[in-house]
Amino acid sequence: MTNQITMTEKWLASKKLPHTGVQYWYDSNVPKLHLRLSALGGRTWNVYSHSPLLGRPVKISLGSYPDISLDGARTRALEVLHEIRTGKQQTQAPTLEELVKIYSKAFPSKSNYSEYLGIL
Repeated sequence: MTNQITMTEKWLASKKLPHTGVQYWYDSNVPKLHLRLSALGGRTWNVYSHSPLLGRPVKISLGSYPDISLDGARTRALEVLHEIRTGKQQTQAPTLEELVKIYSKAFPSKSNYSEYLGIL
């Protein structure tokens, strides 16, 4: 069952968590934006869309409510959807080589980038 509603701050503040499991509420103003409510206490904004770059659906977490307001979630969701359509959104984990580069920059005295690349 799809729960779709025109979300408001008043509705969000009054929405109770489910007793068990999770609920997904989709915003009718930005249909690919949803709020995930968890019985464990989480209220998380997500964007769920198809990535033409990856050829599969992707879910991108935007953060939690109320840390991110409804207006903030809508704005960020539209930005993310644009990035997905234009191929600018990184929707997959970094490669091992990318992680080695990050580590080497963060800890130059503890790493030898060229040695790691030789292993790869």
